[in-house]
Amino acid sequence: MKTGLLVLVFSLIINSVIGLYYYLRVITMMFSASDETILPDLPLIGNITLLLIALSILILGIYPGWLIEIIMKFVTL
Repeated sequence: MKTGLLVLVFSLIINSVIGLYYYLRVITMMFSASDETILPDLPLIGNITLLLIALSILILGIYPGWLIEIIMKFVTL
């Protein structure tokens, strides 16, 4: 095996272990028993902002074509 590829393989293994640690930490925090915290109430403008962000992410995730066409028009100018 070439030396450059060996370094790449070790780098891949180390990064995979680091990523696995962070994913497992999230999963253990989800299922660990903890005191329930009461979330603060958001004002109306905060709820509207969250709703608009969620809808825009949903729409762009389902149909991103119109945004891509607009970007392509600006790129070709």
